Amino acid sequence: MSVAENSKILNGGLAEVKYRFIDRLDDGIRSARQAVKHSRYALEDIIEDAQHTVKQKPLGTVGVAFVAGILVGGVAIWLGLRRS
Repeated sequence: MSVAENSKILNGGLAEVKYRFIDRLDDGIRSARQAVKHSRYALEDIIEDAQHTVKQKPLGTVGVAFVAGILVGGVAIWLGLRRS
């Protein structure tokens, strides 16, 4: 085999690797975009459900938020005292 033939074979192999890499990269990008789109739709559904719950049960929602605030504040104070 001559150097020219070896060069052709090598360049053909590199081109194949390049095309496979580009295809895999495109597949990954497409999958990432799809995941972002599905996540966005899921987040929109969660927000709509939360808004519906707040409208249906306003006092219960305020109570849950109050208790959550008390718990977060208590944990923050406990962590602050622990570090001292």
